[in-house]
Amino acid sequence: MSKAIDNQPLTIKDIREVLIPAMEEVFATKKDLENFVTKDDALNFATKADLENFATKDDINLVMNALDKTLKKIEDLIQENTMQFSQNRRFLDKLENHEKRITNLEQHAFS
Repeated sequence: MSKAIDNQPLTIKDIREVLIPAMEEVFATKKDLENFVTKDDALNFATKADLENFATKDDINLVMNALDKTLKKIEDLIQENTMQFSQNRRFLDKLENHEKRITNLEQHAFS
């Protein structure tokens, strides 16, 4: 369309040659939408009623807080277990030392 006819009404030729191609560049066509969700596909999606039974953010926060507490207890138990292992190792070393000393005393006493 030239500037000389800007105030003229659109003709069918103008619509076919200018307007429709311009709209096809901006708006999706039926062909463009063929790969999107169909009405039948949408029936398989969850509805608001379906989602009412799902966990809320508050539910998730409760679970996460419980998990944090449980994790803290496990970490405390691991630390306690490590300290107990070290203490047991020291006791075992002392016991072995005592056994050696007793064996040494018994050998001197009976010889």
